[in-house]
Amino acid sequence: MKPDTESLMALRPLELAAYLRSRGWHEAERLGERASIWLARRGGEELELLLPLDPTPGDYMSRLAEVVSTLEAAEARPRSEILDDIAATTADTVRFRFLGPTFEQHSVNVEHGVHIYENVRELLLAAACAAVGPRPVFSTRKPTRALEYLTTVQLAPPARGSYVVTVRSPVPPTLAHQGAPLPEADEPFERRVISTLATSLAGAHRAAIRAASGATFQPFHDEVASGVSANLCEALAGLVARSGARTCEITVAEAPSRPGLEERHVSFSADVAPVLREAARVFRASALREDFELEGLVIRLERGEGATTGIVTVAGVVDSSLRKVRLELEANDYPTAIEAHLKARPVRCEGELVREGRAHVLRHPRRFVLKSEEREE
Repeated sequence: MKPDTESLMALRPLELAAYLRSRGWHEAERLGERASIWLARRGGEELELLLPLDPTPGDYMSRLAEVVSTLEAAEARPRSEILDDIAATTADTVRFRFLGPTFEQHSVNVEHGVHIYENVRELLLAAACAAVGPRPVFSTRKPTRALEYLTTVQLAPPARGSYVVTVRSPVPPTLAHQGAPLPEADEPFERRVISTLATSLAGAHRAAIRAASGATFQPFHDEVASGVSANLCEALAGLVARSGARTCEITVAEAPSRPGLEERHVSFSADVAPVLREAARVFRASALREDFELEGLVIRLERGEGATTGIVTVAGVVDSSLRKVRLELEANDYPTAIEAHLKARPVRCEGELVREGRAHVLRHPRRFVLKSEEREE
């Protein structure tokens, strides 16, 4: 049976070329810019196919259909599997498999589905932030590079047989060059994100077991360098506790066109969710949070006679709760705080948030400004 037109239109020649190379085919002859001939040996037999490169000729689609049919016969696999693998040739893959009574019908209700996709996004964002630079907590203001990365990640079509969410992270193919291999730090950012995700998943799993056994937070602290953060722990806890799953199995695999990423398989059961949530809470309560954005109302002003600086207390939201945050302002910013207090106008500023005893303090406040008034429609 020939592949349908929609499936063929989704194929891209360069992805097909990368797929062929990853399956042991080699380019034997280039026919200008329009096509190339590829050869492979299977069981003592030499196979040949013509790969079209130019989509403008009228027989382009039929040539693609011939390529897929040849691969179907050569690999003795369902066409759907081959097409999925071709689409994943130039992308690292992360598979989330959910197990439990909720998923026995291979479907999920809308509420659980929302939690699944929200936490998959947060997990990838936590890994992308850690790839920029590991921290115990990533505040509201995320690195631009991490946010831009999320726009490149794709969700694969659902697979039949179980409830699986497949994420594809496109990554450039390896290009052979002379000289020593490039260090890991020179890998494309997309690969560093998935590599960080793999190591942080293993680190979080290891820390959860050790922390539960020893009733101590230290194992999580020790894994910060591997990418473990409050954000990652919260996303993992959400995947198993809020999705209705008994277990969430996560597999990270390399793009065939760019070897060098060791496949990782980590399972998180629902009973580990409370440990992960507590670790996230301790991270947020104890870690200094860089580039924290504070918004709120000035509720207290303190400045001694003749002093140039003043202490300001702002009522703002910290971790979804209203908190009083103290900050020391320089002489040029203090008048703004007075104006905000007199006019009951909200303020916005940035700094390093830290807990000192039971109080929240914003160190090194900067960009202290009145928040723009929102116009009513």
